[in-house]
Amino acid sequence: KLVPTLIELMLEDIDEGVRSTAASLLGHFVYLGELEEIPDLVKISAVKNLLDVVLSEEVSQVRMRALESLGYSSHPKVPALIKAAYDSKENLWVACALCAMGRSADDQWSEFVQEKLDSNDSDIKFEAARAAGELEIATALDQLFTMVEEEDFDSEIRLAAIWSLSQIGGREVKDKLQELLKDSDSEEEIEWLEKALENLEISSSSDGLNFLNFSPKGDVDEEDDLDDLDELDEDDEFGDVDFDSLEEDDDDDDDEEDE
Repeated sequence: KLVPTLIELMLEDIDEGVRSTAASLLGHFVYLGELEEIPDLVKISAVKNLLDVVLSEEVSQVRMRALESLGYSSHPKVPALIKAAYDSKENLWVACALCAMGRSADDQWSEFVQEKLDSNDSDIKFEAARAAGELEIATALDQLFTMVEEEDFDSEIRLAAIWSLSQIGGREVKDKLQELLKDSDSEEEIEWLEKALENLEISSSSDGLNFLNFSPKGDVDEEDDLDDLDELDEDDEFGDVDFDSLEEDDDDDDDEEDE
């Protein structure tokens, strides 16, 4: 009953914040659907409505949260939407795409994520740091080491980099985390480093305990069922989606409201 309620809130609530939160919460059920822990029809309904929202004229905040939730989905239309958001000139859409890339557990995005680790935008850098760990990008270690070694970095970015290192793992990572723990004088960072070292041990002893290692590649039959129920045309060119133009539409709507 919770999924239909969240869908209704996402589509119909008058409060933008409520619609945005509902779109985010639906991601949990998309993830459970990929694990086959909820009925197929529940997952299908969640994914279909999230796709509809991403491609609608809804405000950007809600569409972004919907795309992030779709990051967990193995639906074949999702990658083109993620790439379109990544190619946007709007930094918040790029950050949204990076979040979805990390959730996809699909290493086709590794190069795109690693490229944004050097971004000057804090939102993009934060999401890239998180995604690097979720995708276990070993070639990103040097960039992540730089983030945790330089105190000038935003604290949230440093903490995200620390956790990502624990997801990637390896002896070099363990030594670095132990070094940081020894030298740190921040209670928050010390607590986070201790958790990261625990996660490193768990990940190295059993990959199955880290849900972020999960690769959401559903069976073909399941996706065929989803396509059969999807009202969107099979020939839609999702690669041509222009999130920048949608963003401009939002601005126009805001201007009309101001008048």
